[in-house]
Amino acid sequence: MPFRGILACIGLVILTTQTFATTVLIVFTERNEVYVGTDSLFSDPSLDVRLNACKLHKLGETYWSAATILYADNITGFSLEKLVSSIGETGTAKEKMDRFIKAAEIPVKAEFSAVGEQSPDEYQLMVTGEGKDRRSPLEITFFEVRDGKPSIEITRFFAKESGDHLEWTYEQESYSVTDEPTVTGVGTWLPAYQHMANSLSDIEGNPGKIFTDSLQAVVNAFPKEIGPPFSIIRLNAQGEKWIAPGLCEH
Repeated sequence: MPFRGILACIGLVILTTQTFATTVLIVFTERNEVYVGTDSLFSDPSLDVRLNACKLHKLGETYWSAATILYADNITGFSLEKLVSSIGETGTAKEKMDRFIKAAEIPVKAEFSAVGEQSPDEYQLMVTGEGKDRRSPLEITFFEVRDGKPSIEITRFFAKESGDHLEWTYEQESYSVTDEPTVTGVGTWLPAYQHMANSLSDIEGNPGKIFTDSLQAVVNAFPKEIGPPFSIIRLNAQGEKWIAPGLCEH
């Protein structure tokens, strides 16, 4: 099977099902701070491909990341990073997400169909799941702190075969000011969420250790798909602070 790119990601949410082997954990607090931690391993076990790279990207004043089987394709030329860059750097996280949804409709659907030709088993997992078993071929998040207020936008795309055509839908989630620490995100998230939920009261005092331990819980559960080094950043009204840059340049 030809190489079709690997996974990317950011975040997690207890309100949804897990997707692919990328973990990005997002915590936002009542002090209007956003903490984000990601792993750095991109892998395709079927091809025995493993490499490490930064999974946090910046577009203007907004950060983004994704969990997806549609990251890059050297056959069709599809590139998620190029698609995101095409929407432009201006506007809020919400405005960027709205533009991305419109820009993604045709190329992402076409790329998913191409995956179906090359990886039919994986394709079938995407189009046949129902309820809790639904799996998204693409989850993406844009997040920022603007004018002192956090904004986290998450969209999960879903595909389903209907007769001889493919139905393409999406679900959006928006998060902002909160009165208590809250965890959300995208990707392979459950072990990290369980650890983080027990440590939220201490998040501002020791975010590096709490995020590292939470992300390591996912590595322990999925050592072939999730891996260090971890990248951890804090956003607030004063700007950004890299608690642990990992492989992300800053």
